[in-house]
Amino acid sequence: LLSVDGIGKKAATQILLYGRLIDKIYKCTTKKKESFPSFYCSKEDYINMFDDFRYEKLILLMLDAKYTKITQIEFDNRRESEVVMELSEIANALAINRPKFAVAIHNHTSDSLIPSIADDKFTASLNMLCMVQGTTLVDHVIVTKNDAMSYQTSGRLDKIKQTSDVKQILKTIEDLLS
Repeated sequence: LLSVDGIGKKAATQILLYGRLIDKIYKCTTKKKESFPSFYCSKEDYINMFDDFRYEKLILLMLDAKYTKITQIEFDNRRESEVVMELSEIANALAINRPKFAVAIHNHTSDSLIPSIADDKFTASLNMLCMVQGTTLVDHVIVTKNDAMSYQTSGRLDKIKQTSDVKQILKTIEDLLS
């Protein structure tokens, strides 16, 4: 750069620094997390977690700060239209494993990706449980045999998080204790 007319040592140094900075930013933003792929490149991975679409099943992934899976818990009670689980089981698992992040994934046997009222209520309750434990709920994904829907990508998770307040958290805790 010093051989170019009009570029002095100071300008050449700044250009090199800017180039290195841009290179680092590019590497950080394009680096793929191997342990937990983004929603867009793992739709098939989510679908493949479910081997039997006759019954609904819920999987809760618990992740560390680097999005590496710590553990997962599965709820499968062989019902066609719902998964029944105790929120206290989830609260215990969160307390024991102390994940930084959590992702809920469940299938719809109806082949509809439209979240039900029960799906939204579960997501709100799970978000509150996560908040109490210091865990961030990063997504709730609904899958069918051929497709997937992300609460995070659709903006639905942000809306649910915005409506979470202290009264709801206290009610969830009260429900757990009763």
